[in-house]
Amino acid sequence: MKTDTLSQNSQAFAAGKAASQDRADQPKKLRLAYLVSEYPALSHTFITREIAELERAGHEVERISIRRPKNAAATTGDYASEYGRTFYLLEETPRRFPAALARLALRNPRGLVRSAALALKIARRLAHRPHAALAWFAQAVVLADRMGSLRLPHVHNHFGNAAGFVAMLAAETGTVDFSLSVHGPDIFARIEEEMLGLKAERASFTRCISHFCRSQLCLITDRMAWKKFEIVRCGVDPESFHPRLKSESSAAFPRLLCVGRLVGAKGQHLLLEASSRLLDRGLLHHLTLVGTGPDETALRDRAARLGMSDWVTFTGGLPPAEVKKKLSESDLFVLPSFAEGIPVALMEAMAMEIPVLSTPVAGIPELIETGVNGTLVPPASVDELIGAIGDFLLNPGPWNERARAGREKVVADYDQQRNGAAMVELFETELRR
Repeated sequence: MKTDTLSQNSQAFAAGKAASQDRADQPKKLRLAYLVSEYPALSHTFITREIAELERAGHEVERISIRRPKNAAATTGDYASEYGRTFYLLEETPRRFPAALARLALRNPRGLVRSAALALKIARRLAHRPHAALAWFAQAVVLADRMGSLRLPHVHNHFGNAAGFVAMLAAETGTVDFSLSVHGPDIFARIEEEMLGLKAERASFTRCISHFCRSQLCLITDRMAWKKFEIVRCGVDPESFHPRLKSESSAAFPRLLCVGRLVGAKGQHLLLEASSRLLDRGLLHHLTLVGTGPDETALRDRAARLGMSDWVTFTGGLPPAEVKKKLSESDLFVLPSFAEGIPVALMEAMAMEIPVLSTPVAGIPELIETGVNGTLVPPASVDELIGAIGDFLLNPGPWNERARAGREKVVADYDQQRNGAAMVELFETELRR
């Protein structure tokens, strides 16, 4: 009997040891936070997709945003779930800061002093608005406290903008570390003000969405930091953005579509002028502008002054399903930008085999090769834009041939699932060290 008991105990011990070994061999689940200045946002669906890929891989992601969405459409429908799961720092900081500060002072006073010292250094460099650094410090304390309560060791910030200061100051406490995703182009026009080089050098790693983006970081940082800059592209789902049926675009006139924020950098003012002059020449078409932004009123007024009321539609910001519907109804996608990262809207149009016309700025030439899978014209040249659109209206055949190659490019290099998996792999590699 005693022998049988010893045998059973030995077997149980061996089984327990094997189970422990199996658990030890399993990759450790990551627990991290995503920090964005505004989340969710109509123009940032790629962030939602990225988070979904991380969660599909079994990792836990806490959504944290500085402020609530400005556009009410980003709080309902497809966005409702993400909106409900997001913690908003700006409104929580006044209530939580005193207790968070006290806890951090007790647990890690040296880290608190380091973070405060860095905030003061930032404030001195921002002589015209030093109060911003103090606000970021307060938010960083609340961020570090919340991440500590949730046992989240890492925060990832998209864009490296104001929220990047909050992530960096939280990391300075020593309770968490941080990383960045840098896109451009806006932040590359404010490198000194945003202290992008400082953030990139202090981050544990930085994800760049293009070679161009990485090159801009290399310009402003010490070469010892360059090894921390990894290229992981954004992407779209080619199965969701499948080639549209010919019957989906059967309007009386060719339909031109531009999707993007209504801001000067997107070149929509030039697009209105080009469209107007083509209409004056008798090359009839309809132009739709999807998006909202600070230039919306000026663009609407200009369209009215040009007498284009019957030939242009402003939709405002639309949820993803409605944008996809507009794409399926269009014949040519036009984005005459002066500055860009690599627009996801271009990828979506190309995935649907819609001819695309854009400009060779920043990372766009990494996506579009003119004459092969799309067409690029010099930025800020209304005459070149008129010539290209006119060529499409008169002779769409070659453009449609290039459109098929456009989908092939997206499938090969900008597949959301493949690039999302690459982002997951980057996190797993960096955070498990």
